[in-house]
Amino acid sequence: MRLLVGLIFLFSLGLNAQENPMGLKIGGLSSTISGDGTDDVSSATNFQIGFFTEVQVSSWLSIQPELLFSVYGFKDDYEDGAKIRLSYVVLPIIARIHLSENFSFDVGPQAGILLSADGLFVQNGDLDTAFNSQDFGLNLGFGINLSEIVGVSFRYYIGLSNVISDEDFNTKNRAFQLALQFKLN
Repeated sequence: MRLLVGLIFLFSLGLNAQENPMGLKIGGLSSTISGDGTDDVSSATNFQIGFFTEVQVSSWLSIQPELLFSVYGFKDDYEDGAKIRLSYVVLPIIARIHLSENFSFDVGPQAGILLSADGLFVQNGDLDTAFNSQDFGLNLGFGINLSEIVGVSFRYYIGLSNVISDEDFNTKNRAFQLALQFKLN
C-alpha cells in the first residue's frame, strides 16, 4: 500500500522522468523530543525510507519533494531506557540551493501523519492517543552528489508542532538525519 501511494505521488507530479530524476531514499536518524518534561529523555536511533524526485528550477535551485516512511522516537531514561517509536508518513518539500555542481544547501518544510506509536510510555491509557496525529516542522541541511546516481543528505529536523496530545506539555520532535539517495533514472 505504501509503495502504491509513493508511486501515485511521483506519477501525479506529471514530470518527464528524463528531465527530473526520481529515486529511492534510505537512511538512519537520531531523534528525540524537546520541551516540557523532557529532562529524562535521550535520543534513539531509527530509520527512514521512501521516494523522491527533483525538479530543476534554475541553474542554482531545485525543488525536491519526498514521500517517506520515517520512524522518530526517544528513550525514556526515567522508565529504564524504554524506547518510544513514532512511525510517520512524512512529506518534506526541500529547496536545494546548489552552491556547486555536487554540493547543495537544503531547506524546507515537512508535514507528517502519525501511523503508530510503540513502546512503554503511558501507564493508564492508549499509547497512540498520547501523541498528536500530525507533525509539522522544518528541515535544514546539505546534500552531496557522490556520482550521477548516488547522493547523500544530512539534515536536522526541527519540529514546530506539539508531539504529545496532553496540552499541559509542549514538546517537539528533533532529529539528525543521514540518508543515501539513489536516482533510478
